[in-house]
Amino acid sequence: MALVKKLKCVLCGKEFDPESDTFTCTDCGPDGTLDVLYDYGEIKGKFTPKTLFQRKEKSISRYIDLLPISDPSFFQT
Repeated sequence: MALVKKLKCVLCGKEFDPESDTFTCTDCGPDGTLDVLYDYGEIKGKFTPKTLFQRKEKSISRYIDLLPISDPSFFQT
């Protein structure tokens, strides 16, 4: 999850650590969904169309580097 810089509430702007298991703002409740703010410099260097094409998995897990999920086993069944 190194490509995710932080999570930010859409209502109040409060920021959260991307390693937290928070999906909504602790102050705003369920209406305070969190936007994912990415480190686009890191993404540009690591995540290219070529690297995406080379991944064998053809499901959403091929985008694991771009998702705010700290445990990749989330997708394993």
